Amino acid sequence: MYLKNILSISEYPGLFEERAQTNVGKVAITLIDEKRVITSLSKQYSMLSEIQIYCKGNEITLIEVLEKILNHEGGKSLNIKPKANAIDLHAYFLGIIEKYDTNRVCSSDINKINQWYNILLQSKNLRIKVNNLKQINLLTRI
Repeated sequence: MYLKNILSISEYPGLFEERAQTNVGKVAITLIDEKRVITSLSKQYSMLSEIQIYCKGNEITLIEVLEKILNHEGGKSLNIKPKANAIDLHAYFLGIIEKYDTNRVCSSDINKINQWYNILLQSKNLRIKVNNLKQINLLTRI
């Protein structure tokens, strides 16, 4: 999974791929419909590769979380509804990441991660890695 140039921009829905940085801001395109957006330096943005999730003990990167969700869902879209209540969101996330800090990770954070997962999946930026051992096991079962 390569998320180095993928970012979230405040006040803009969705995810973007950074194309260039200028003196006055960033040039990016949306992942879904590939429309160009030019942002000013006053906008806040977050690079997905730099985001970490609070856990008991060590923090884990967003990339690791997205990989766990991808493997849990089998490469398909999420089973949980986007407008699920906080209890359901925390229960779902706890099933994927056992040691995340329930006091510091809000339901809105989980909802945002779920939305990002669906966008990345739809834009084909997430793929399941199949190792050689799994391929051998699948071939021997046929």
